[in-house]
Amino acid sequence: MLLAQAVRIAVQFASIFVLARLLDPTDYGYLAMVMSIIGVAELLRDFGLSAAAVQSRDLSGQQQSNLFWLNAMIGLGASLMVACASPAIAALYGEPELVPITLALAPIFFLNGISTQFRAHINRGMRFFRLSLTDVIPQVVAFGAAITVAILTDSYVALVVQQVSIAVVGLGLAIALSGWFPGWPKRGASVHGHVRFGVNLLFTNLLTYGANNSQMIMVGAVWGPAQLGYFSRAYQLMALPLTQVMAPMTKVALPVLSKVQGESKRYIDIVGRAQLLGLYITAPMFLLCFAMAEPMIELALGDQWIASTPIFALLALGGAFRSMSQLAYWMFLSSGSTQKQFVFNAWALPVIVILMAAGLPWGGLGVAAGHTVGYALYLPASILVASRAAGIPWRPLTFAAARVFGFLGTGVVGVGYASTLIPVLPVLQILIGIAGAGIWAFGITMATSAGRRDLRVLRAFASAAR
Repeated sequence: MLLAQAVRIAVQFASIFVLARLLDPTDYGYLAMVMSIIGVAELLRDFGLSAAAVQSRDLSGQQQSNLFWLNAMIGLGASLMVACASPAIAALYGEPELVPITLALAPIFFLNGISTQFRAHINRGMRFFRLSLTDVIPQVVAFGAAITVAILTDSYVALVVQQVSIAVVGLGLAIALSGWFPGWPKRGASVHGHVRFGVNLLFTNLLTYGANNSQMIMVGAVWGPAQLGYFSRAYQLMALPLTQVMAPMTKVALPVLSKVQGESKRYIDIVGRAQLLGLYITAPMFLLCFAMAEPMIELALGDQWIASTPIFALLALGGAFRSMSQLAYWMFLSSGSTQKQFVFNAWALPVIVILMAAGLPWGGLGVAAGHTVGYALYLPASILVASRAAGIPWRPLTFAAARVFGFLGTGVVGVGYASTLIPVLPVLQILIGIAGAGIWAFGITMATSAGRRDLRVLRAFASAAR
């Protein structure tokens, strides 16, 4: 999954690199205005039922067929809801162009609703190679389609085509690779437990979505499409490792942890290994983005997007905290504690929204600062609550996060920032920063007994992966 996501990240980075030079910030602003609102329909069409299917220890074929039809109906309803809301979305922003964009994107949710249980079936069987194909190939096809349309139209139509292409190709691959086909729905196979699990997860995801997308709505409504374009590009770059590394790790972690949820020792051991992956791989990645924001923006987007640099830096720092809090998400889901997860997020995420809103008078930069402060507070609280919900000790996880993030992270930031002061091309600054950070990380890890122990665990993981 990680190797496949490396390809996907490369494709998405290439898409950002190329399309940012063919389109202007207003085009991206239009799409961000629509997606920040209608993206909630994507959560509704899933309804938490994909995770419910993967997490369930006993799921019959008929139960999954019933879940398929439920997802399909919800997806259809979500598409109709989005289409009907298109005039209201345009009126909210005062941008008539948003009506055709919203109508064109509406069918995506029905297509994704149909594909939900096909993908869940692949994931539940831990056939990760097939699952990775359903992630990577649609991105490649959509990238080619978007570039073609961008050259022909020079407009936001390219971004719409890209989103629709991902849904269409993804559905076809999910059906072809799942090796499963649903039967007709039957009342005899109850899915009440799965729906209850899904509803709690849905409410949590809605809260998370609201917290993460309220910043887009706030910036767009107050500062307009151009400023939102700068903010959304910075946010997409920040979210790239978050979605393309942590999401596939979730697809692996959830079925594995779910299968050993009744074996306390094994469960604690696997949670500890999963945390180390986040601490040593994803967190340093975000910290390097924070330290080397200027050359990264210049290389990825070009000089015309330089206003996104400070926004991207602050968002990336918040992304480091968000990536480490993914561990709590895994513990909540694998232990079946979605109700406790919802209760926790019901008070934690509104605090983050309030902090982002407090920064709105300073534009996208102030909102990004609120984002970072909010997730810095969210991280320790989420680990504490999730550990208790899963019935495992929270102190080792908290101390490990503080130790690695403190010693390793501080040096990574310092080395990364120092590389930006070297008078060479941006790409060379980035390469020097990555190399220097890698040397620092290895050195500080080998200098302590705890670090050497962590390294042995990671080596064992790499050996098992091979």
